[in-house]
Amino acid sequence: MKRRTVFQVLNLFLGFATLGTSLFAQNLNPVATISVKDIDTLAENLPAVAKAANDMQGGMGAAIFQSYVSQESFTDAIDTQRPVGLFLVPQEKKEPMPILVVPVKDVEKALKLVPPGFEKKMVEENVWTLTNMPKEGDSRPSLVCNVYLKKDGWCFVTHQANDEVKNSDGAKFIEILGKEAVKNDFRIALFVNAIPQADRERAFNEAMNHITKKLDCKKRCMGEKLYSFFSAELKKLAESAEKNAYESPISCVALGYTWDNDVQKLVITNAFTGCTEKHQIKNLSRIVKGGETSLATFGTTDSFISAQVNASIAELNDPIVGQLLDMRRERIREHIEKHRGKEVADEICGYFEKNASLFRNAFLNPETEKAGAVFVSENALTLVGAHIVPDGYALEKEFQTAIKYMEIKKAKEVEKHVLNAKRTEVGALHIYQAEFVPKKGCLKDFGNIFDGKVPGCIIFAPNAVYTALGTDAVGVLQKCITSDVKKSDAPSFSARVSLEKLVCVLKMKGEVKPEVYEKLAKLNDVDLTMRIESLEDGMQFVTEIPAAFFQAMVIGRDNK
Repeated sequence: MKRRTVFQVLNLFLGFATLGTSLFAQNLNPVATISVKDIDTLAENLPAVAKAANDMQGGMGAAIFQSYVSQESFTDAIDTQRPVGLFLVPQEKKEPMPILVVPVKDVEKALKLVPPGFEKKMVEENVWTLTNMPKEGDSRPSLVCNVYLKKDGWCFVTHQANDEVKNSDGAKFIEILGKEAVKNDFRIALFVNAIPQADRERAFNEAMNHITKKLDCKKRCMGEKLYSFFSAELKKLAESAEKNAYESPISCVALGYTWDNDVQKLVITNAFTGCTEKHQIKNLSRIVKGGETSLATFGTTDSFISAQVNASIAELNDPIVGQLLDMRRERIREHIEKHRGKEVADEICGYFEKNASLFRNAFLNPETEKAGAVFVSENALTLVGAHIVPDGYALEKEFQTAIKYMEIKKAKEVEKHVLNAKRTEVGALHIYQAEFVPKKGCLKDFGNIFDGKVPGCIIFAPNAVYTALGTDAVGVLQKCITSDVKKSDAPSFSARVSLEKLVCVLKMKGEVKPEVYEKLAKLNDVDLTMRIESLEDGMQFVTEIPAAFFQAMVIGRDNK
């Protein structure tokens, strides 16, 4: 090879090598981050949480931390009003590399905060090594940390020397940290698509194998047509995943914690987000988008638990849903025909096929509004539910038809398990009530509440169906149905748990000692709440835990 050609090839190789290093330095994509909004906020909130929870042990630890970070030696070295982050960066054929990003005011003073036993050495401009030399007789290798000072006082700390970190300006990490840290006081985020492709592929295939096994187990119950449909859909999903290099539409999963000192509660957010240009993310955001509902307050007064679903799911109008229902009905027909004969199968399935449109509009209504609640005390238990429907009275007619059918076909069975059935009207409410005698064993845990008979009712209204089962079913349900409730904005899903009723339940189950119960009973009646919110680029679960719940946990811990 001619000398000139050799130099050209060498020059080209060096050019690519330099370009590769530069690109890699610009594309250090973290697979996970842990971010703190700022040290001042953390130092202020930790003692506040401990105080709100009456936690002396936690308060001591929080006070020690607050005392340390408020010392002049610390505040002169570290910028306590800017975020701090830990990044985990994947490396080819190596363990992921952790990178700690800390804002400093004076790097020399910051290095003095390093515990004794570390040898500090400046190896070049803006680069230091911290070496912890093992003591005599200690066979463990020495620990070396590398400190890289970037512009604006940002320090990058790694446990191994890394040219990419040293040569980059760190702008990407600082940008990510700025975006993550402002969302919560403390936040953990996993960037799914930054996980090496081989690992994503392995995780996806393991999940698919698990789903396939579950599907195979259900084959007999589902029938051949439904099984073939879902198998084909799984195959399409696998092909699409392979085609897209196992890139997930949900690119970030994050868990965040924020303490709201004004209202004394901890807010926990679990967010699932991705690129807004992808249809999966658009659909996810749209499906969980809240709207107006008349059930936002249903069962929220004096109940132990209440929950509400409010969403507009256009996919329920898709023809494919109808096809799936038809396949399911066909499978049910086959099952009934096999065990009860063709005549019975034609009669039962004919009834549902005749009223398919009505049932579909009622129970697969795209404008879904449902709510439920559980009421409990030492001598009472009642479950209530509500379902908005297009025409409640039309459903009542079908309900009457079904009751007559059951009385004709299974008169003896009905007499065994349904007592004192009657219908009354209160204004627009058509009330059907009865006492149910469940099979032996169902009431074992509630023998002190029900004497073998459980009251129940169904109430039909012009645009809703209400149900209740348990103590004073009609009375409790009527209190939940108020005529002056107006439609109001609500999230797609929300739920609440009453601390007072939770303590009552624990006492009933014998899991709370009398002296502990007396302490818990003094806590104010507060609710733990959960909801699902729509985000522009995905969705998030939000849980709000009042300080009283932490107090209850501390009381339980201290009285074990």
